[in-house]
Amino acid sequence: MTQRFYLRFVWSASVVLLLQACGPGGGLSPSTAAYSQLHDDSGGVRDRSYAQIIEDVRAEAAKFPALTEMIDYGTSAGGRTLTVLKIQDKSVQVSGKRPAVQITDAIHGNEFLDVANRLPREFLEGASDASGFKQLLAKGGVIFVVPVYNPDGYDLRQRENQQGLDLNRDFPVQGADNQSLQAPETRAEIAFMAKQVHDNNLSLEATMEYHCCASGLVIPWNYDVNKRLVGDQLARHQAVGEKVKALFSYPYGNVRDVVNYPAGAAGGSDDYFLQTYGRRAFSFEGASNAEEHRNLAKHVEMWDFIFSQVGEGYPDGSSTSSAAGSSDLYLAVASETSAGSLSLLAAAPEAFDGIDVCLGAGPACASGGTATHVATNLVVTKNGQRLYRLNDAVTVQKGATNLVTITATHSGHSDVTSPTRTVQILPK
Repeated sequence: MTQRFYLRFVWSASVVLLLQACGPGGGLSPSTAAYSQLHDDSGGVRDRSYAQIIEDVRAEAAKFPALTEMIDYGTSAGGRTLTVLKIQDKSVQVSGKRPAVQITDAIHGNEFLDVANRLPREFLEGASDASGFKQLLAKGGVIFVVPVYNPDGYDLRQRENQQGLDLNRDFPVQGADNQSLQAPETRAEIAFMAKQVHDNNLSLEATMEYHCCASGLVIPWNYDVNKRLVGDQLARHQAVGEKVKALFSYPYGNVRDVVNYPAGAAGGSDDYFLQTYGRRAFSFEGASNAEEHRNLAKHVEMWDFIFSQVGEGYPDGSSTSSAAGSSDLYLAVASETSAGSLSLLAAAPEAFDGIDVCLGAGPACASGGTATHVATNLVVTKNGQRLYRLNDAVTVQKGATNLVTITATHSGHSDVTSPTRTVQILPK
């Protein structure tokens, strides 16, 4: 007998942005000078191993147990543990979505800037009650910091991971025709964020990835540099771009404009997060010759602005907590048009046999209402990753807003949890 279970995931067809910025240094803040006299970016000296960097962040997090959690979310190709710091005021409860931000460094192992790993101390110890950081936490906001995304490359002093794979070309991007999900680091991070978004009812409002050394703020699209952001998507990204320009004197644009990649860059995390979560995604291209670490105070000011931006429209929460749900199946939705394309990633059961699409929101769909069952296309990658795709499953009329409940069905599994996910398709 076919067993059915449900997934809840809200998506808008707006675009997540990639941010990259770089340039020569400014001065250290007083707290920064006391915290670290070491620097380590492209052109700098490798004073610490990956393990030492993680221990430094762990020691800082331990001072704030009510706000922090260190999570091991996977293992690199070279066997190193992948670790993220999660910052959240655990006492704050909200009735709706929680805004979330992700900050990562050194997806290219030879481009570590010594910035993201020091930001938690600045946020936790230096932020005033009026800061964007404190305001974001009061709204139930969640911040994820990955101090070193590519620990193999960092310890080996190379761009790629230990498999020789460029992790910033390994993300599944519709329209890019790139091979993806070859690296365990990519698969682990995508699955981790999808589960966090689902289980904690998050809206991933902004992602930023630190790079070196192009001195510019890069925004999508980057798999096709002739495509440009428009409307509200462009406005959200321009607001951050202008702030970075004012603080650092760095230009912003896509990879053709800033990094001089006329052919673009397919499979980057910027385009992936833009397509999947629909808000903002940034990569910050720092200055070369070990300079960017000197700009920490400017980075803190930039983040204060970003936190304020992403928190707009979210009300303050109450000081009570509730348990989050769970799911065994993660749904990623990505589309550049009003036609929704659905992809089931990571933990989908091997015996998975398709998706039931129930048009319309609400209890009728969630409780097994009339739905159209459509078999999916199964793609098995070289590393054995199962990727289920159902393209153009949902369309909406211009000017309409549809909530679509997605039901995943499979056979022979009796131990699967049964939450519901609803895909929100917002036409342009």
